[in-house]
Amino acid sequence: MRRVVGSLIGPLLLVGAVGLGLAGCSAIGAPQLSSVERAWCLDHMFPDPDGAASVASSARRLGIASPELEKALGEVDATYADGARLAAATVAAQVTGDAATIEEARAAYLAWQSETAFPAQQAVADAMGAWSTTPEWAEACTDAYGRGISAPAAAATPTPAAATPEPTVEPTPTPKPKPTPRLAAYKNITYTGSTSVGRLVELTIKVRNPGTLSAGKVSAQVEGVGYSLKSRTPMVGCVPNCRTSTGAEGITYVEWSAPAPGKTRSYTVQLKPNRTGTYTIAVRSYRGPAADTIADLANWTVKVRVR
Repeated sequence: MRRVVGSLIGPLLLVGAVGLGLAGCSAIGAPQLSSVERAWCLDHMFPDPDGAASVASSARRLGIASPELEKALGEVDATYADGARLAAATVAAQVTGDAATIEEARAAYLAWQSETAFPAQQAVADAMGAWSTTPEWAEACTDAYGRGISAPAAAATPTPAAATPEPTVEPTPTPKPKPTPRLAAYKNITYTGSTSVGRLVELTIKVRNPGTLSAGKVSAQVEGVGYSLKSRTPMVGCVPNCRTSTGAEGITYVEWSAPAPGKTRSYTVQLKPNRTGTYTIAVRSYRGPAADTIADLANWTVKVRVR
């Protein structure tokens, strides 16, 4: 049985790992917080790589983070240097055109994501969840909210009472910015909703290249929700042919060539369930190679019943 579901877009935490849940979110916030403040803080809990205001950064600035949260944030900081180095090595490998060099750099980056970055980010999520019911969290939220919505007003330039006309000067032409390749995923995913053990489960997404530029690669991450994809519904193929790998955290990474300019293309991941049951599968699609994604396209979560 083939089904279609709509896109469920959601941001990734920190450096692009799988979105992480917080323990105790239903109790977040203290009574003195307004609903607007609390909602803002829920969207700005974690450190922003660009330095924007967040509950975590305010907690560190005020010195009120729990020891567990402080330790977890420090461990995430320590992962950034290795991640940047491995990402740069992956980009450099692409330039060589050597398949072995590219695969080695990509494998090292994916191993860092699954073995180092993801556990560190999960520790931050766990520590934040445990700390989020305390008065200190409310204090950090209030501080972050005030810093986040405040921006220095631009000073008005006074106009002289009697300005002397300036000679006309022809403006220097501003070079046009280089256009950016674009991809757009269709909001629906087509998938096998019901099957039997040993038969294929197919997950098909459609991606469009609406521009005139080559977009390079399109990639996807496929993950079993609450179980290991590899142990119960392993990936056995893809259409068209793809490059694939599975990280230690159980996420399968898939990469194809993007559609040609002005074209639409379908991409299918094939799984083969080896046990009966109902399986929830998360699919996330991106522009860019699996080892260094550039932009989110769409996310879906589907349920497959295996008889």
